[in-house]
Amino acid sequence: MPTPASMKRKPSADNPSRQPVSIEDALRRIGPGETIHTYRQAGPVLVGCDWDRADLVALMESVGVEESGPNACAYKHCLCVMDGTGPMWIEAVPA
Repeated sequence: MPTPASMKRKPSADNPSRQPVSIEDALRRIGPGETIHTYRQAGPVLVGCDWDRADLVALMESVGVEESGPNACAYKHCLCVMDGTGPMWIEAVPA
């Protein structure tokens, strides 16, 4: 689902912890493979899903990508996208 560019998460005075990541850096950090593991929070549980690489790249280009927080990085999901559904954490190595 395409998301308007206005929904891209950017550092701001009210949330300086947001750290955008370039698409090139994100692609380097997610590594090779046709699918990339992700997860979302669904109520009290986390739901994992493998995304097709091309679809994930298109989503990152559409809404942007940023560093995950320490909790997601502890689970080896060090990148995050925020779309109309909420945050989705992407399996990636730390910066």
